[in-house]
Formats: sequence, structure tokens, C-alpha cells
Amino acid sequence: MKCNIILQELGGKYENQYVAAMLGNTAGCLFSPGDLVAVTMRFSTREYNGAHYQDILVTDIVKVK
Repeated sequence: MKCNIILQELGGKYENQYVAAMLGNTAGCLFSPGDLVAVTMRFSTREYNGAHYQDILVTDIVKVK
């Protein structure tokens, strides 16, 4: 399984946002907009045909009360 999630840093309406992929069991977790979560992410880049691409993968995610 795979799904994408939009994450925003704490602080305010215009903080940094990330679109990250969740794979396997992590992809089965359901969250609603506004849920507070703690996340561990892995950032990686690769080159393909002269272009560079960045991947952001959620490796762990926990809902905070």
C-alpha cells in the first residue's frame, strides 16, 4: 500500500509544508486535517536523465493527543 500525506510544521498558517509518501502498514493509518502528529521522515534525492528528483518518505508517524 502507498498513500501521500501533507504535513505542516508547527507555528502558524504559513509554516513549511511537505508532501510525503507513506508505505506498507503506515499507509493504512488514517488522519484528518488538523490532527497533530509526530513524524520521522527520510529525505532522498536521485538523478534520472539529467533531472533531479526528491522523495520524502514517512518512516514513523504517531498521533499526538
